[in-house]
Amino acid sequence: MTLTRHPKKRRKDADDESMRSQRQATFNEIDHRLRELEALTNVGHWVWFPLTNEVYWSEETFRIFGRDPSSFHPDHQCFDAAILPDDRAAFFAESERSLRERDDMRIAHRIVRPDGTIRQVLALAVIARNGDGKVVQVRGTLQDITEQQEMQQTLRAQQQALERRASERTSEIECLNQIAMTMFRQLPLSERAPAVLKTIVDGTGADLAALFVRDAGAMCFVASSTRDGLRAPSPTDCQTLRKCLCALAAKGERIYATDLATDLRRDCRHCLDAGMRSIAALPLSVDDSVLAVLCLGARTPVDFPARDSFFSLLTRNLAMGVQNSLLYDGARRYAAELERQIEARRKAEQELLVQRAQALRADRLRSLGEMAAGIAHELNQPLGGIRALAEQTLIAMRRNWTVDPADLRQELQMIVEQADRMSHIINHVRLFARQAGKPELTPTDMNEVIEGSAGMVRAQFQSRGIAIAMELTSPVPAVSVNPFSMEEVFLNLLSNARDAIESLPGNGGTITMRSSTVTSGGRQWVCMEVGDCGPGIPSAVLDRIFDPFFTTKSPDRGTGLGLPIARSIVESFGGSIRVESPPAGGTLVTVLLPVSEGLKGNLP
Repeated sequence: MTLTRHPKKRRKDADDESMRSQRQATFNEIDHRLRELEALTNVGHWVWFPLTNEVYWSEETFRIFGRDPSSFHPDHQCFDAAILPDDRAAFFAESERSLRERDDMRIAHRIVRPDGTIRQVLALAVIARNGDGKVVQVRGTLQDITEQQEMQQTLRAQQQALERRASERTSEIECLNQIAMTMFRQLPLSERAPAVLKTIVDGTGADLAALFVRDAGAMCFVASSTRDGLRAPSPTDCQTLRKCLCALAAKGERIYATDLATDLRRDCRHCLDAGMRSIAALPLSVDDSVLAVLCLGARTPVDFPARDSFFSLLTRNLAMGVQNSLLYDGARRYAAELERQIEARRKAEQELLVQRAQALRADRLRSLGEMAAGIAHELNQPLGGIRALAEQTLIAMRRNWTVDPADLRQELQMIVEQADRMSHIINHVRLFARQAGKPELTPTDMNEVIEGSAGMVRAQFQSRGIAIAMELTSPVPAVSVNPFSMEEVFLNLLSNARDAIESLPGNGGTITMRSSTVTSGGRQWVCMEVGDCGPGIPSAVLDRIFDPFFTTKSPDRGTGLGLPIARSIVESFGGSIRVESPPAGGTLVTVLLPVSEGLKGNLP
């Protein structure tokens, strides 16, 4: 007997089968999308049934643990075993806290895959309990955050690097500013360098900074600065630094050694002995010329080349500062030397003034000596008259002659006149000795000076057969001079003219003295001339006659100071003196003195 279902029942079963197929398809679609989502987010899920110790892992959970779903059957113990030993204590403590406080569990930890790879994961778990409070299910997720952590670490490292670089940049800018402020102060390099090097040590992370400056072609140590705990370089260290680093850096090359313990290119044992591991030698150049070398050292390996751009700015600014300091030092040395020379010149001028005053006194005494014969003749004549008048009066008194009172009065008047004449001569000589060379200026008639000078020596010259002829223009405008100093000038010129005439064979000659008024350069001058008929002056000698101590006379006749002193006196009054000697013989000395604006009229 065959049983046949009712048609309605068959249709219902077909509908149920279709619904199951649709549900299964929907479930499969959801499961597929879930797996894709877990793969995209690196999040797997799992379920643990404590009562049966059954464990379910999703495909992504198997991948995170590095297990093959077809051959590995997970349980609770394998989950715990995969935790990195260093993280187990923290993981189990969090698990116990969650169970005790009936709270969800959240903990980041590391796991070890079978191939030894370590992954960073984030575990989340929710605990389900039954009515008796027993744990019947623990379900959760496991997210692989290794790449995320690595990215965060990279970002943190980059941020730290940026912050460090920003801090370095700030320090570098502050360092450059402080160096600029210090280096461009008006101070010697020896006083600026320590502060600058201290700024470099603080701003670059170096533990040592030393400065060497080129002097006479060699690099010479100037100063150094170190951090606390690092001994300062000894003279031997500085000498070795100069030899091994400065010699190369002085050629314009920046020298870096990041780790001296492994860098065998240079002999820098002294740097290691001083506690340094990294060094840098930086040339300071201006216009391709190396002025100095900056040496840096650090106790730990430092990547000095990484700061090459900063060192480029540092050396450029420092080079200008060093150049400024060297120029300042040179200016100070030059100023000191100039001051020393000025002081030496001042002392020499003072000595010269003393010597000139001594020479003036000596020449004046010589002039007085030459004047002595003439003065003796001038005094002898009135003395003879006084003696004759006095003897005549005594004879009359002895013989009781009757003397007419009028005659006696006349004779006594003659004695008084002759005594006045002698007094005048003596006073004139005394004033000449005292006043010549003094700066007092008075309005003076130069004709009187010329006649007075000639009068002092006329008798002496006449005794030697030499006449003094006068060709004076009268009157001449007054000039502002010291008349006794000008008498000294003319006495010297007369003395030279006498010596020139006496150097010729024969019996005497004539000296001519002239005066006149001339106009030159829009100004009025008194012109005075003294000419002789001697042999003249050779052209080779003429250029040197005003040189001090130059003379063609014998030592007993001249010192070579007469004409230099005469020119000095004339020029001190604003005048000039020149000497001419034509080939035919004879010498003409011309003295020009300016007529003062307020003295253009003649003296009364």
